[in-house]
Amino acid sequence: MYAAARARRLCRILKPPFHLGSAGFVPPNDRRVAECARIRAQACRDRSSSFSSAAQSLGFAGPVHGNRLPAASYSIISSLQYSSEASAGKEEPTETVKELYDKILESVNTKRTMAPNAWTWSMIENCKNREDIKLLFDVLQNLRRFRLSNLRIHENFNCNLCREVTKACVRARALDFGKKALWEHNVYGLTPTIGSAKHLLQYAKEHRDAALMQEVMKLLKKNNLQLQPSTADIVSSICNDTDNWGLLAKYSKRFVKGGVKLHKAAFDIWMEFAAKVGTST
Repeated sequence: MYAAARARRLCRILKPPFHLGSAGFVPPNDRRVAECARIRAQACRDRSSSFSSAAQSLGFAGPVHGNRLPAASYSIISSLQYSSEASAGKEEPTETVKELYDKILESVNTKRTMAPNAWTWSMIENCKNREDIKLLFDVLQNLRRFRLSNLRIHENFNCNLCREVTKACVRARALDFGKKALWEHNVYGLTPTIGSAKHLLQYAKEHRDAALMQEVMKLLKKNNLQLQPSTADIVSSICNDTDNWGLLAKYSKRFVKGGVKLHKAAFDIWMEFAAKVGTST
């Protein structure tokens, strides 16, 4: 780039044309002009070559003439992602949930009065997608803040509400929000229970999702939630369905050490799985 710029400046200064003699001889006084022309021609060729290589690397087909690009291939154009298509696939909250959301926030933030409990329960029942769940959790956070600051109520919402919230999260497949309902300390006023965890474990069983099961079991341990016989039944079934003897052995020890009174169904799964492993080895 520097050589080309220098060549152009020299050519403008030394403008007078030159002509070769009959024998191809260049007079001494015109050698600088000839050298300028040679440098400029070489720079133009280099620039054209690099431009052509860059165009081909971007997927443009055909020869490159000067600085003009040929038409792009159809495969390049068809692979473009338009923002209009992306926005068309975005979920929107359902109308009923959005109306309840607006009414509850207007009540607690504008009118400074507690919203009727029926609105919250209706909102939970009508949640159908992830955007609905987002609005629900925002409402719960606002209600908890209002209960603390205006009503001086420090207790969380009751266990039934927490279970229904988790159930709604599973129904809408917003599992990350469902796992938040198992946190002992949360900003939503939810009371974590083993019943809430059961909804998530049941979803993991239906979809044979051992990874989700392990995440839920970690949350139960971290938040000091007591294991129950029904928990052992679901966990054992998931381990059996996913053919994971290592997980079954791990959680069996945890249930036994935790003093869980196991159902016959869990014992049957353990025995059948042990027999299957013994036969295969």
